[in-house]
Amino acid sequence: MAPRSPISATFLIAAAASLCAQEDWRRIQNISSTTTCDLVGLPGVGPVTRFESFERLFAYENHAWRALAVADADTSLRGEVLITFDPKRNRLLAYRSDSLNPGLPSELWSWNGAAWRIECPAPAIFESSMYAFLYDANRSVAIAFGSLGPTTPMETHEWDGTAWTRTSIAGPPARGRFAATWDATRGVVVMFGGWNGTSVMRSDLWDYDGVRWVQRTPAGNAPTGRRDATFVHRPGTGRTLLFGGSDSAGQTTDMWEWDGIDWHQVPGAVLPEELRSNVQAPAAVWDDQGSRVLAQLGTSLFSYDGSGWSQITPATILDQTLEADYGFAPHLGRVIALSRDWMWSFDGRRWWQDSQVGANLGPHAQIATDTLRNRVVLFGGNWAGDGSTDTWEWDGSTWSSLRTATRPLWRGRHAMEFDPVRGHVVMFGGTQYTSTFDETWTYDGGDWTRRTPLHSPPARYDHGMAFDPNRGRMVVYGGRGADVRPLHDTWEWDGTDWIERTPTMSPDVELGRSLAYSPSRQHVLLFGWSPSRGRNETWAWDGVAWVRLTTANRPSYAVRRMALVYDPVRDVLIGSPGEGIGPDLAAVWEFSDRTGTASREPYGLGCRRTSEAVALEAISTTPLLGAPFLVSVRGLHVSQPAILNFGDSDASIAGIPLPIPLDALGAPGCLLWSNLSESQLLPGTTTRRESTLLPPNDAALVGVSVYLQAIAVDPMANSLGAATSNGLRLTLGVR
Repeated sequence: MAPRSPISATFLIAAAASLCAQEDWRRIQNISSTTTCDLVGLPGVGPVTRFESFERLFAYENHAWRALAVADADTSLRGEVLITFDPKRNRLLAYRSDSLNPGLPSELWSWNGAAWRIECPAPAIFESSMYAFLYDANRSVAIAFGSLGPTTPMETHEWDGTAWTRTSIAGPPARGRFAATWDATRGVVVMFGGWNGTSVMRSDLWDYDGVRWVQRTPAGNAPTGRRDATFVHRPGTGRTLLFGGSDSAGQTTDMWEWDGIDWHQVPGAVLPEELRSNVQAPAAVWDDQGSRVLAQLGTSLFSYDGSGWSQITPATILDQTLEADYGFAPHLGRVIALSRDWMWSFDGRRWWQDSQVGANLGPHAQIATDTLRNRVVLFGGNWAGDGSTDTWEWDGSTWSSLRTATRPLWRGRHAMEFDPVRGHVVMFGGTQYTSTFDETWTYDGGDWTRRTPLHSPPARYDHGMAFDPNRGRMVVYGGRGADVRPLHDTWEWDGTDWIERTPTMSPDVELGRSLAYSPSRQHVLLFGWSPSRGRNETWAWDGVAWVRLTTANRPSYAVRRMALVYDPVRDVLIGSPGEGIGPDLAAVWEFSDRTGTASREPYGLGCRRTSEAVALEAISTTPLLGAPFLVSVRGLHVSQPAILNFGDSDASIAGIPLPIPLDALGAPGCLLWSNLSESQLLPGTTTRRESTLLPPNDAALVGVSVYLQAIAVDPMANSLGAATSNGLRLTLGVR
């Protein structure tokens, strides 16, 4: 029976005393990218990737990507960066070298689970995409090797945790875009192939053991010379898998394994099309937890178990947010998003692909949810110069194409919303790039009707539209006119005619689709970038006046097109800034008029005990007042106790900023993540132990955060005799 303990109310009430209810934005970490820099495994965390569109790290576990809590790195970490893990010092290392860009000096950075720091200048010897960065676990050094160019001799440099050393060992002939990995079975770096910058594809194979580079000469068949291939070692088999890239004939589909003596072609194996490329090698890593190879190219993720490839659909990747349109499906109870020709669902924690529309719609199609018929209605979408006039409906499982008797002209970047009072979808505006529309259409589930109101807003696209059920009006704001200039006018549709509203003050924000109704405020809310004030702003429309709201949190970068929708299940507005100028355009944000939305978020890294890192995990979904909440600690010693600590801050302890490194106490790589206000003993004789927490049922604690960390007692771990876990932030909520 797992021990149950109430979370002490002593420090929780003190923390709640300064908490005041206010409306605000909260960032939900989510990822979307088209380019992956690298993929590496972290003990106790799992496969980790860093997307080059912005400086954030993401871990893959439990069928989903989750963002690791990490301070953004310096902007010089942008670009082509390779990462590896240093288990001796419990640090993630990031190396960037680009000799062709003098503005980006070569640098080595490390991440301790909380923040990046620059270690020291790195050797500026490698041209972008012509080097490798690996960790030699036998000698506890990081190795960077490669060429300044396709005709420059390869150099080998090593980092021992303090300084770089250029070895005097002669390296293989010059090349770039080769495949390399660490062979843990034989304790050597293995390198294969590459090219000379023109037409020569190399097929030679080399080992590096820290003493010398040795060319291997297998006797049997071997892969053709190729570039941009991927090497990844499979420890359980003692073999290294080679796949991807291209040879002189084009993309390769064959797969090979190197056993240290000879090559073996994998019989009948075919590389998935999504992992084939002429210009980029797939990122790959051995996943200890799943005993498989994970490979990624772009946003496609696959696993290889030795018998074949299987595609993985991560729960938290939403691609193409730039063209996404959001909605809420009451019959499904979740937020939905149309991204090109895919429908995605979001339950407040994760995205997943629901279904694919039966046509290649292209970008800028729009959706509206018919709540009377429980159907999602889709219209529009276009590829440069051409578009669709089909109407599609989705019932939650199947898409149906409806060839209506009347069809509006194709368009994109229009606005569509459902009017529940009159029982039809309203569509206004849109563009064909050469033409911009001022048309009003309604769709009743059977056919489209062109409306002929006495008055009409000027033609526009990228405007916001939302239905106000209190007043039975459809509200339209802003967008861009036929001359591409931003508009800041407000109009309302009463089912018969458009009425221009002339409030004393109008927002000057630039937006697209960033309008939604908030039942808790009973106002239409607007979000967008204000050029005059140089910031993102949130406004509320009550039918008479626009009022600017003050929020403590919001995206700090310029957001010009945020898809926005109200989620009645969680009573929040959901938004994704799909266009703008900033580092994190794939993040999902939610706006709430109340505090106390329950959440859990692991942060930082645990340090190694003797074989693995100590990891603290939340098993229950959300921490609610008066409800049991289960947490688990793994990576413990079977014969030693563990301690679960509770804190009310992850910022500082006794005036000392957190996290606090414990290296000086004899626990290198270990960090203190919270201020440790309360403690609980976790008895047991297994490497994994659980505890059931019971937050007090006190309304004053709604929205309060608790910071947990586990400490494993183990005399063999280090001279301190203890190892620490990652941190776990629990924000308390109500049912």
